[in-house]
Amino acid sequence: MSEVNATPHAELIAELMNPNNPKNEREHAATREIERLRETRQAIAELESQKPFCYVYKENGEDFFAPKDGYYPADAKSLYTHPPQRTWVGLTDKERFEIRMHSIQNMGGNFQETLCKAIEAKLKQKNGYAEEMNT
Repeated sequence: MSEVNATPHAELIAELMNPNNPKNEREHAATREIERLRETRQAIAELESQKPFCYVYKENGEDFFAPKDGYYPADAKSLYTHPPQRTWVGLTDKERFEIRMHSIQNMGGNFQETLCKAIEAKLKQKNGYAEEMNT
């Protein structure tokens, strides 16, 4: 068996992220995923650095609030001044293609309107809007 020299991950990522390197479709997808993961990691770090302004807990079926430096049980929930924001989820290349094909098959008159509605519906689904609004 021959020995394979593995390129360290950091070098591969640096090569992928270099805008001067030509990329195929898979490499573009990998680049977008790396960017998404970096943004997610940054958002998590920001959330973890937040300090709660108070805690809420239940005792005998009633809600109680405790200041951040006061007593609160271990199962108390933290309350923050800036609640965590959801990360926007866009469409993948495959989803864009599927929407385009579906819109072409079902255009029924106005292709642009059909396409816009399909994109809007898919983005709402991916970002939890439909579930949140009970639609």
